[in-house]
Amino acid sequence: MRDFSQPLFDNKEKIIEIWLKKICEDSRVESTEGLSKLAIIDHLDHVLTALTTVLAQHREDNFKTIVEASLSHGILRAEQGFDASEIAREYHLFRQVIFSTLEDYFLESSPSEIMQVIRLINSVVDEAIARCFNSYTQQRIQELENIQNQLALHNQELSRFVRTSQENISFL
Repeated sequence: MRDFSQPLFDNKEKIIEIWLKKICEDSRVESTEGLSKLAIIDHLDHVLTALTTVLAQHREDNFKTIVEASLSHGILRAEQGFDASEIAREYHLFRQVIFSTLEDYFLESSPSEIMQVIRLINSVVDEAIARCFNSYTQQRIQELENIQNQLALHNQELSRFVRTSQENISFL
């Protein structure tokens, strides 16, 4: 099989720059407003490196780097206030940029090579999405639990205040 890892590696900066431009211009990803370029890109380099490794080794089971990058990406996006739909849009654009970057290399390859590479790329990106959403969801659940705890404490304080106020009114 033809090695698609090298063109991907050689075009890593180009992919990141095109993806960044598309994300910043996309009206469906509003949460990027006010974020620095580094804050938006945060994980992309790691996912591309992992994708390059998977393509170089022609294996679908080398996901360690993707798992780490995607887990931290999901947590970060939750902290940055992204919606799940915005994260999905990020990965959709990421996949588009990868395929458009490799298009010329696809044209020089056999149909079976193209299908194998597309399956590998989709597998890697799908795994990244799954891990990202998992950590995103866990972070959001943690935030909700913290808010619930704070509300319970505020409720206790209000109950004490009401009791104290009622006692003071009764005393008066």
